[in-house]
Amino acid sequence: GARMLQEQNLEVAEGLSQMAAEMDITPAQLALAGMRDRPQGRVIPILGARSVEQFEENLSCLNVTLEPAQVAALDELSEPTHGYPISLLNNDSFRTLIYGELAGKICR
Repeated sequence: GARMLQEQNLEVAEGLSQMAAEMDITPAQLALAGMRDRPQGRVIPILGARSVEQFEENLSCLNVTLEPAQVAALDELSEPTHGYPISLLNNDSFRTLIYGELAGKICR
């Protein structure tokens, strides 16, 4: 539940901080650049700055160019985990119980 979500959020934040440090940028710049460069469509990140300094720091994400490998690493880092009921529906034993011999023929 909530504890798992907190742990996942901390892992994402740690990984993001580590990637940003390797690129010599801030985690916020990396996150904003990653959102800006989403291949699934246009996303316009909203800068939630509390000060002019934060605004300028965040805006400098426009100077960040991500390589395809970096985008893939961000995607892997932030991939959501699916709990119930998806975990149940992806369980082969449960699928067999529900669908019988057709379980292997039904696409997931």
